[in-house]
Amino acid sequence: MNNPYAWLTYQIFNQFAQELGINLFCQKCSVAPKNYFCDTGSDDGYLPRSSAYTTTNDGFVNMTESRHIPCVRITCVHCGHIDLYSMFAVSQWQQRKAATNANALGSLFGLGSSNE
Repeated sequence: MNNPYAWLTYQIFNQFAQELGINLFCQKCSVAPKNYFCDTGSDDGYLPRSSAYTTTNDGFVNMTESRHIPCVRITCVHCGHIDLYSMFAVSQWQQRKAATNANALGSLFGLGSSNE
């Protein structure tokens, strides 16, 4: 099983957080310095997830209604608090950024204009 978000490295997530102004330091503990560990998964298919389970009337997990959202997991190395950020949101940011860059390159080279 391959990770569909293998492109989402620590550096890309950090750029996402900086551009959107997301503070990745732990807001739960007050010990300085506030450090964190960023887990974006790996190429072999491992993905951190936020999961919501539902159960059937018999008490078993209802797999058709349970939801698992791929996430970037930020763990505070001091107190262990975990924050989750949807990988889908980062993917949307990357797609918008790529489209903006593609439009900028098109206007830079004057594609479609005549040289008279």
